Amino acid sequence: MLSIRFQILASAALLSAALGGSYPAFAQTEPTTPPAIVPPAAPPALPPALPVAPPPLPAVPSISVFVAQNGAPTGPFDATQLTELARTGALAAGTMVWQEGMADWAAASTVDALKTILADTTVTLDPMQYLQGTWVSAPTSVPMEGIGNGIGNMVVNYEASGAVSGYGTINVESAYGPMQLTVTVQGTYTAQMSGTDAIIVTPNVQITVSMPGQVPNVEPDKTPQRLTILSPNTLRDDEGVIYTKQ
Repeated sequence: MLSIRFQILASAALLSAALGGSYPAFAQTEPTTPPAIVPPAAPPALPPALPVAPPPLPAVPSISVFVAQNGAPTGPFDATQLTELARTGALAAGTMVWQEGMADWAAASTVDALKTILADTTVTLDPMQYLQGTWVSAPTSVPMEGIGNGIGNMVVNYEASGAVSGYGTINVESAYGPMQLTVTVQGTYTAQMSGTDAIIVTPNVQITVSMPGQVPNVEPDKTPQRLTILSPNTLRDDEGVIYTKQ
């Protein structure tokens, strides 16, 4: 490559001399250097995203409820206290309650403010254990065929062994004057829960009804009976008779 370049230069010099001119020196140009590549500026960093905050919780409506226990009003109780009462069985579907705005006492299951509490609370009871002890009935009107209405009182004792016994009286104002009948119960029983607020008691007993001057009347009874739990110490039977644990 160099030898060819020198020949070209020599020929040009001879031609210039022949023409009486001078041959300008070839300028050797430096190779053009391209401009440096400048990377584009990085976009500005975005600020860190703020954490998403949930909306505020809705306000919990306040509740203030009186609860009937052992025949007397107790309370008022708020939602937390009512939930605990329901958990322990002191507040059940049939428990009588009252709150401001109600005309009269009513079963807890009919009060809108208590439906969620009752539904969300599972009360687990051992019915045999729950029944153990002595239960006393409230004075109750008892119709006596051919005689009239009497006032009955009953005491029933349930034992852990499955034995049951009871004693009661029925006082009657008849056409022949006041009369008193005695009622005794003796035998066994089984019990199982019905839902969370009732116990089904199945007896296997002999019921004896005695009246002065008359031969005692003895009858077997194996009829299951539903006892609704009103509180840990209060029951109501199918006929509406209230029993309180002593």
